Amino acid sequence: MARQKGRIGCGGLLGLMLLALIVLIAFGGYMEEKDRKARVAEERAQQQEEQRRFQAMTPEQRAEIVKQREAEAKARQEAEQRRLGLKWSYFDREDKMGRGTIKSAVVKSLNEINLKFPYQGAQRATLLLRKHPEYGKDVILSVENGQLLCEYDGCELTVRFGEGKPVKYSAAEPADFDPTTLFIRNHDRFVANTKKVDKVAVEVQFFQQGNRVFEFDVSGLQWP
Repeated sequence: MARQKGRIGCGGLLGLMLLALIVLIAFGGYMEEKDRKARVAEERAQQQEEQRRFQAMTPEQRAEIVKQREAEAKARQEAEQRRLGLKWSYFDREDKMGRGTIKSAVVKSLNEINLKFPYQGAQRATLLLRKHPEYGKDVILSVENGQLLCEYDGCELTVRFGEGKPVKYSAAEPADFDPTTLFIRNHDRFVANTKKVDKVAVEVQFFQQGNRVFEFDVSGLQWP
């Protein structure tokens, strides 16, 4: 009989502990929700105060504030684009054989694409301008996954500079036949057209995946 009472006592203790845990969790959730509502109320009050001050300003002062906010928003957007590689980045490195400096300008596509199996997953394309002391000047388009279609003797891809008409550019596979890379011919013509616009769209064909278009922000290009 004593042993049975002990068992009942243990069961009751476990029940009390479980109840206490439930109460603590509920209290924690209540306090978290209370803090959230307080933060929301504080933010709303700050916004109302800022709006009141804004309305009390002269038209000239309001115009200046709007201009400043737009500039700050643009700066944040550009900073995020640079973080993602969506703006031009420039690199110089010395050739390891002492032949001179290799110069590069790189930008990633604004848009992402998703291919079918086995190359699924969001990916961007990369546009690379390169000036090599031995190999000369190149325009190189590369993707992360998939197989870009190009014959042994070359291929064509379609490029649109800004709002202009689409034009054809010849391209070639790299020497190692990497299917994720294409060398776009006529570097000087490509760069000259790129400097005139803010955006460039490149259409390529993937093996068993169809045609895809990549858009690049090419504004402000500084390239020899």
